[in-house]
Amino acid sequence: MTGQTRLDDLDCPLHRIFPVWFLEQAIRFRQLTLVKPALWPDPREDPCSTFVLESQSNPKRRQQLLSAYLAPCWAQCWSYEADSDVLLRAESMLVKLAIFRHEDEVRLLCIGTGRHNDGNNLKTMPIDPNFLFTEVRFDPRLALFERREREERLRAWAFTGKFIEDPSHTKTFTIIPMPGEWPDAPA
Repeated sequence: MTGQTRLDDLDCPLHRIFPVWFLEQAIRFRQLTLVKPALWPDPREDPCSTFVLESQSNPKRRQQLLSAYLAPCWAQCWSYEADSDVLLRAESMLVKLAIFRHEDEVRLLCIGTGRHNDGNNLKTMPIDPNFLFTEVRFDPRLALFERREREERLRAWAFTGKFIEDPSHTKTFTIIPMPGEWPDAPA
């Protein structure tokens, strides 16, 4: 997709890469789980955790993180790009680095009330998985029996969406025309 997707284009499909247990939880318990950005591996994904308050009037006062004074936030990253390599590697990002702008990401944020350090690292919200997820693609590196087991589990939890095969890791052969004969390969 090129350019910006307009905010009022609500019918544009979004994509997300879930760890399998989060996908199963979403479908089985009909809830989506968001995570505090402070728990994400990349510190740039939680910009508020890098700001420190320093008193200009009282040099003896200790520095304090700005995030301790903010309302809690939980987030999840989705993409307009179906084959997002950034989502595959990082799974989420709040601060968009210039090298990842092509990924065309959308962030789902839930801003709470109260203090940031309220101890709730996860936030769940009710969903209808058959409305939210219209199709599922599993990791193409899975063995066929693993993919089928996962499909059966999701069907047992009443998932009615489509399962799409991902051909991105299909082995392809390149034929090299040889003008003459060559010896047989060693056994």
